[in-house]
Amino acid sequence: MDEGGRHRHPRLVHGRPPKRDAGKRPQDDRVRDRSRSGLRELQHLLSGTRHHPLRTRDRIGPAAVAVVSRANGAGVPARRLFVSRRDPRAAAGGVSAVLLPPVLHHAPPDPHALVRGTRAVLRRRDDAALDGEDEGEVRLPHRKLEDRAGKPERLLTRRKGLLVFAAALALRLSFLGLSRTETVLTGDQLDYDQIAHHLATGGGFAYNPGVPTSIRAPVYPYALAAVYKIFGRNYGRVRVLQALLGAGVCWLLFWLVRYEFDDRSALAAAGFAVLYPVFMHYETRLLSESLAVFLTLACVPGLIAYAKTGRLAPLAASAAITAAAALTRPGIMLLPLAAAPFLLARRSGGLRAAVLYFGVYAGLMLPWSLRNQHHFGHWAICTRGPGMGLYTTSLMIEGMPYREAFNKAEILVHEPRYAEPTEPTHGSHPYAELEARYKAMALPVIKAHPFAYAWIVAKRLPRFWISSHSSVFGVDRPLSEYRAEGRWGPVLFRFLLLGLHAALCALAALGIFVWRERWKTLWPLAVVPAYFTIHIGFDLIPRYGLPAFPLLFANAGVAAVFLFDLWRARAKES
Repeated sequence: MDEGGRHRHPRLVHGRPPKRDAGKRPQDDRVRDRSRSGLRELQHLLSGTRHHPLRTRDRIGPAAVAVVSRANGAGVPARRLFVSRRDPRAAAGGVSAVLLPPVLHHAPPDPHALVRGTRAVLRRRDDAALDGEDEGEVRLPHRKLEDRAGKPERLLTRRKGLLVFAAALALRLSFLGLSRTETVLTGDQLDYDQIAHHLATGGGFAYNPGVPTSIRAPVYPYALAAVYKIFGRNYGRVRVLQALLGAGVCWLLFWLVRYEFDDRSALAAAGFAVLYPVFMHYETRLLSESLAVFLTLACVPGLIAYAKTGRLAPLAASAAITAAAALTRPGIMLLPLAAAPFLLARRSGGLRAAVLYFGVYAGLMLPWSLRNQHHFGHWAICTRGPGMGLYTTSLMIEGMPYREAFNKAEILVHEPRYAEPTEPTHGSHPYAELEARYKAMALPVIKAHPFAYAWIVAKRLPRFWISSHSSVFGVDRPLSEYRAEGRWGPVLFRFLLLGLHAALCALAALGIFVWRERWKTLWPLAVVPAYFTIHIGFDLIPRYGLPAFPLLFANAGVAAVFLFDLWRARAKES
């Protein structure tokens, strides 16, 4: 018992679960795992290790947490949570008490709902402490701490999410109306359009009618074909739908951050996504970036849910979404390897979870690989791989400037023998042969000069993340040329974009530092964006990192609120 005569939960005192009486019915494993995860999260929250902005002198030590558990007739433990600033083993606290009466006997507790409610109460109590008030004991009746805020507050949060979606959609439609629309497509847009048109008209997955191809990954052309089938070959409607998808990214990001942190962090993160101009540009183009951004963000909640609760259903859903993302942008296909160590690190069921995750992922990837193997004799998702980037890098190792090396590598693409075939081929594809030729020329040079290759890759790292992306807005010439012509507008525009990306990366790094104590559950917020750095090993194309930016915004939103509350606390103290 503690100083107040209250019993402490044996799991928190001795670090091991209590022994189960032989006559009692065992709990459901999922309820038990979820409860343990939620209680650990409550401990982190109340100990000040979470991002919640309590001042240093307001923090509460872990020893201040006591949980009383008893078994009811349904075999579900009821809990009472006490937090006291008078606990001698706790740091000086700004919250005097939080009391959770026993839950109703007919339903299990939801610790993660308790986390959200506790966060809201601590925030209100902290605000009162900053204003010099003392609320005394805070009592939160009924099943969930979240109910203390009441339905109006939850309704307000939903309205915030809808407001984020509406603002993002309005801004994107306005940008679409003001931007120059293309009626004649070139480059990658032409590839996607041609394949989607033939899919919609019964010509199959083909660049030329009736001739199968593997030049592109399948998901985006099939999605485009569905739009063509319903609305006709109308580029404007595709762009409107991609604007809706971009607004959906902002809405999903809001709820992800809100669930893991709070409303203010969610609004800050979603605000970054709403206003990010590069997203708006790619949503006006027939390119796979907009869909890849959405799918990459959508795979994260399942990973976090598994890390918290150990449930396999969210993990399987995440694996399926990751497979869809990899079939949209093949550069994402190695993401499960980055997640594997964290799945296996779980003490109970880690191996089973990893097997399920890779099984679902491989099961969805395999059919398309089998199709390519049958038609073209290769297992790749698409024939356009890293070969051209590797060859460009090998030319740079030999002393050639990047632009000159890139142009030399691109010349091979236009050779007639590597053009899309007009007649069906079996066992090969022209671009697969070009990919093999690129690698045959590049890999010996890279193997002979590993340190030169490593130095080139290292120099790409800052430019990959801190890039202006100004070329998509027409500012694609060297700054020296603009200065020589006296055109300072493009120079200022590029520096503004560089400053924006530098600030975002700095805030994202700070955000990860802020929630570092929750690494075991929030690792996807750091690992998934870090994975996209793999692209610098092949080439320096910053747009390949765009799918990671919503997660950068999530971390940046946490950091922005942290800095604001730090400034506010110091302003109050002064």
